[in-house]
Order: sequence, then C-alpha cells, then structure tokens
Amino acid sequence: MATITTPAASTEKLLSEWLPQVFISFRGADLRLGFIGFLKKALRENNIKYYIDEEEPRGARLEILFDRIKESQIALVFFSIQYAESEWCLDELLEIMKNMEKGKLRVIPVFFKVKPEDVKGQKKEFGVALYGEGRRRRPRMPQWEDALESVPTRMGLVFAGPSSEANFLAELIQRVKEVGAIILSERRVTASSFWNAALGSIAQSTKVLAKGRYKKLFRDTFETVPEEQLLNYFACHLSTSVGPVMGVLNISSAKLAYCSDKPISYENDGQTQWSYYKVVILLHELKEVNPATSTITPVEKYIQVISVDNQEFWFMEFLNYEGALTSLQDFLQAGALRSPVV
Repeated sequence: MATITTPAASTEKLLSEWLPQVFISFRGADLRLGFIGFLKKALRENNIKYYIDEEEPRGARLEILFDRIKESQIALVFFSIQYAESEWCLDELLEIMKNMEKGKLRVIPVFFKVKPEDVKGQKKEFGVALYGEGRRRRPRMPQWEDALESVPTRMGLVFAGPSSEANFLAELIQRVKEVGAIILSERRVTASSFWNAALGSIAQSTKVLAKGRYKKLFRDTFETVPEEQLLNYFACHLSTSVGPVMGVLNISSAKLAYCSDKPISYENDGQTQWSYYKVVILLHELKEVNPATSTITPVEKYIQVISVDNQEFWFMEFLNYEGALTSLQDFLQAGALRSPVV
C-alpha cells in the first residue's frame, strides 16, 4: 500500500481541509430516481465533495442554490429532454454561466439522451420543452436562450443510450477528477507554473550541493536497504487537497518516493508545526501509471499514479515530463516482472 507521511495524523487533516465542490444541476423528473442516485454513490466512493438540491429543506428559496453555486468550483449540468421545462433549472443555468464567465466555476455539461446541437440551438424535443404550451412568453426567455447557446461543449460528455450507464458513469467520474486536479493545481500564489517548477528544481539543486551527492540525500530522506539503487529523480508538483506541493519524485530499484521541497505547516493542539510531505509506493505496490492531458489547457500534462490499494496521486509540472513518464512506466513494468527488493 502507499504510505503518506505527515506527522500527527495530519494526512486526514489535509484531506479534509479543502476539496473542490461539485454542484449538480439536473431535472428531477428525468434523472432523480435513476442515474443521479448512482452518481452520488460514485462521488462518495471517490471522495469527491458534491452538492445537490435535495440537501436543502423543501421550499428553500432559489437564492440559497445560487449561494451553493458560488461556493462550488465545478458544475455538472445534466441537459435532459425535460430540463428546459423547468424555470428553476434554467435560472440555475443562468447563475452557473455567470460564474463560469467570471472564471470562478468549471462547467462540465452532460448531454443525457439529447444532442449538444439541440441544446445549443433549442431544437427538436429539447426545443419543445423550452417553447411548448405557451412557454415561449416566459419573461427570462432571452437570457435562457443566451445561456443555452453559450454552453461549452469541449468539456462535455454525451450519453445517447442504450450503451452501458456504468461505463458512462466511470467516464464522468474520471472527467470530474481531472478537472478537480486542474483546480488544485491552480491554487497557488504565482501565475507561472512552469517557472515555479524551475525554481523548485533550483531549490533542490542547492540542497543537493549543500549535502553532497543526490544519492546521499535520497538515503538521508527515505529508509532504504543496502542493495537499493536510486535510478532517477524529477522535480515536479504533487496535487494535494491544500494545493500543489513542490518537491522531487525519486525512482529507485525498490520504490517511488516523493518528498516536498519545503515543510508543510499543520495545526496540532493549537500549535503550528511543520513537516515534509512524503509519499512512498513500493515496487510491488504500484498498480497503474497513466499519462493525462488537460482538456481545458492541452499544454498542461499530468501523470496519475495508482497504488494497489487504489490510492491515487497526481503529479504535474515536470521539467522533463517525457523522461518522468518513461521512467515511471519502466518502473511499473519492472514490478510486473520481478519481486521487490526486500
């Protein structure tokens, strides 16, 4: 299993301090008793924080939902056949698009048994739901039309049926995770992530020069066995629930070992303490290494590492992304071919 080292059980504190919140907008008549139930279960199982309107008391004012939208960082908007019948849903969409335009919200549209072009153009069954039975004269129709036409499709997912809802749900959860990782990576003070990583590499180089060869620093930082050899190391950031943490990912003959460049602060009995953030995955405990590219900003690349106990780690902002990916994939292959160093 993967080992995360921070003192005084601060791992749980880190995980609970901040996670992106997902606001789920949907038409209850279409989805509440079906897909949404499975979605909520999957979000909980993947430790994804979410908000759904059933958490408010019946009769709650729309303004309360607007507040929840403002508190969220991701919006899942399920466009279904009857979505546009509901003024409630359309007003939610107005608020969601307003926050998206301000750069405060990432929107993942889900076209559930409707086509994206029918939603954006208000055509066919979706258009009937919007305009039918005299609804064309509703007072906020121009604003609703503008919002529907502005729905982004690049990050969208389409479920046309009758293919497997389980497979689609897995794809949707993965998309939410990716967007969440992007949001966490953006929670930093400086704007240039590349130069942040470069500065991290310089800081590490200075530390290495001060202490001697890097192999000695590796053995000083992590518990090792005599025959263990350091194979490679890469400056990068690790995505955590408190934001990206700058450090170095080490690859040895026995394990992956990450250590933050600087200590991280945490509260213990009312006092601020500091400790380096470490992650260790032994050779035989590595399950997957997956490259990923941001669908929002294609130049941003990530590497997802999964341990056998299904803990996920997202590494990003490598100075040498291709080298890191190749080394990690070689390490994974080595684990499949031989037993770990003991």
